[in-house]
Order: sequence, then structure tokens, then C-alpha cells
Amino acid sequence: MSRSARGVIPEEVATRGRLALEQAIAPVSGVQRAILLSEDGFEIASWKSASAAAMHGSSLAAMASSLMAMAAAVGREIDFRHCKRLTFEADGGTITLQAITADFPCILCLVLGADAVLGRSLWAGAEVAQLMLGTPAVDPDKSRQPA
Repeated sequence: MSRSARGVIPEEVATRGRLALEQAIAPVSGVQRAILLSEDGFEIASWKSASAAAMHGSSLAAMASSLMAMAAAVGREIDFRHCKRLTFEADGGTITLQAITADFPCILCLVLGADAVLGRSLWAGAEVAQLMLGTPAVDPDKSRQPA
């Protein structure tokens, strides 16, 4: 088990997180890095592409947690409750932060290159959220196909 400021991250959560990132994020073109982190900013699991720039995952996890907390505070000020996602773009790409409400609440941070398709990356984030709940996301294209 890993430790966080609030306690212990169960090994089952870390394993489920690692598998979710490998299954849902690894196949998505343009994703450079994915970090699943606790709400208090500690890394649970991470994945990076072969072309990802070097960076400290623990620093990114701490900053992602702080940014989500700030977004939630802004939301409370304007009566928008329950911040679900924060997205920001820069010259080099896009970063998305997504709250995951599972038995062990966490945040998914995706670092996307300029070539990434944002919609596909957000879909992959939803898949991670479903996998953390223990249920796979439903592909709408597959659900419409005849049996």
C-alpha cells in the first residue's frame, strides 16, 4: 500500500488505476502522460508514452490536485457545484483534469500533445472513470450494431 497525506492508498486501487490507464489511455494517439492521483495530490498510478517529455509525476500530481481545488472554489463562488473537469490549452498541447467519483475518489490528469484529438481523449478519461468503478464504458458505436 502507498501512503498519502490522508492515509493509505489501497493496493487494489493502485492496481485498478494502473490497469485502467493501460487499457483506456495507452491506445489513444496524442496522449503523452496520464496520472491518476488522490484528491490530496498523491500519485496512485501513471502512464507515459515513449515520446513523453521528462517531468516529475509527483509534482504534476500535486499541482493537478491544487488546480482542481481552485476550480471547485471558483465554482462555489458562482454556484456551480461539483467541478467535474478542468481543461486548459497551451502552445504545446492541452491538459485535462477530471474528477473520478469512485469508492476511492481520485483525479485523472491527461497531458495531451498538440496532435491529440480532445474528444477522443475525454472519452478515454470517461473509460478510466468507469474502470475505476469496476464497469467498462459502453462504446456507443458498438451498442448500435445489430446482434
